[in-house]
Amino acid sequence: MTDEYCVVIPAHNSDRFIAATLASVHGQTRAPQDVIVVDDGSTDRTVEIAAEAGARVVSTSGQHGPSVARNLGVHSTSAPLIAFLDADDEWLPEHAATLLPAFDDVATAFVGSNAEKFGSELGTIGPRKGAVHAADVRDLLISENPVIQSSAIVRRDAFMTAGGYDESMRFSEDYDLWTRVAETGEFRHVNSTTVRRRMHAGQVTQRFRTELVHAWWTVRRRTVARRLRVASQFERSRVLQLLDQSAKLDIEWAIWTGDSTMLSIVRDEIRITDDELHLGTRLSTVGGLSHPALRLSQDVRCGSRSLLQFIQGQR
Repeated sequence: MTDEYCVVIPAHNSDRFIAATLASVHGQTRAPQDVIVVDDGSTDRTVEIAAEAGARVVSTSGQHGPSVARNLGVHSTSAPLIAFLDADDEWLPEHAATLLPAFDDVATAFVGSNAEKFGSELGTIGPRKGAVHAADVRDLLISENPVIQSSAIVRRDAFMTAGGYDESMRFSEDYDLWTRVAETGEFRHVNSTTVRRRMHAGQVTQRFRTELVHAWWTVRRRTVARRLRVASQFERSRVLQLLDQSAKLDIEWAIWTGDSTMLSIVRDEIRITDDELHLGTRLSTVGGLSHPALRLSQDVRCGSRSLLQFIQGQR
């Protein structure tokens, strides 16, 4: 069992939270080999507080975004395993001890767990109700991101082979990374809550949702394009069916929210995907089947009802 892991924490003006974040790292029952805080152009006391807490601080020499910061952090250590943590999130004491045993299997490329939300919103979040199985994670990544960033530990070799974070992406850069890491080895999901993820009031704006949907579909297009380049005819059919399902569910989700702007954005992304992947009108036709006048699928209606009950319970 390997104990050698490095924690990489990108930080920009995080002096309100960085002390608590680092305290959760130092409180691990299985201590890290190194703790790196990558300062991304902070103008507050982030660097001072991180250094006082015993972290090794490196700088991006300006504000370049979390992808640049995380890549710099990985390149600043030789540890075989890299654990990512956002500067405002926290780990529970057994986080590392719970996830590290998965790397005893040399095929494991990355590991994740569940998180509980704290701050202005409460609850528990995870990729799905049960465990995520390694055999289906590449398929799952076509429709969703099963990995919570602050829960992820990745094998350094797999990270480097995958090319690290795409520094041009402002949203869903972690989702993009995991689709590529999944091509180097297996994903293990530990169905335990080991992370506390801080939620901030008002952090989801219309502009944020718009850019997130665009980034989400950009990642899907890249992922499917890579799969199709090497796919057999049977594999191609299966991958496209998964993409069909993703398109239909996104349309139904946008309809359920009652947000006509978001519905238009989703349909635009579907048309772009048809064009870029040379699919004719395949996905656009699938999306057209989910017209507002039509009834939603049973799964979506049930999911929507559960979500509404959850939201009402938070008031």
